[in-house]
Amino acid sequence: MPAFDKVLFIDDDIITVKICERLIKLTDFAAEFVSCEDGSKAQTFLMKNTDNLPDLIFVDLNMSVMNGWEFIEWFNVWSETITKDIPVYIFSSSLYKEDYDRASSYKTAGFIIKPITVEHLSKITAKYAST
Repeated sequence: MPAFDKVLFIDDDIITVKICERLIKLTDFAAEFVSCEDGSKAQTFLMKNTDNLPDLIFVDLNMSVMNGWEFIEWFNVWSETITKDIPVYIFSSSLYKEDYDRASSYKTAGFIIKPITVEHLSKITAKYAST
């Protein structure tokens, strides 16, 4: 049985998305995997699916149209209008100290350096999955 019902990945790199989707299915991490290629599409998805929101969100920082920082700023405000608490993980290849420092000033669950691993998923499951 999957640990989570639905996860949302926001990333414009199709290869990364496919790898994450495959790992999530192989590890039975989530029953449903949804992906959006930028923050703007993720906004639209969330606003249209308020009755079936994801349990977790993973967001890349560097994307066109709406980057991860812009999405997180929007999400932190928008999430106050919903009753579900959705942890948001920054999922990035950035090694810049400035990005880590900036991430700590936002309401996020953590900063995962790509690629995602079984260990990352196990720690998230231990922290958030209901037993």
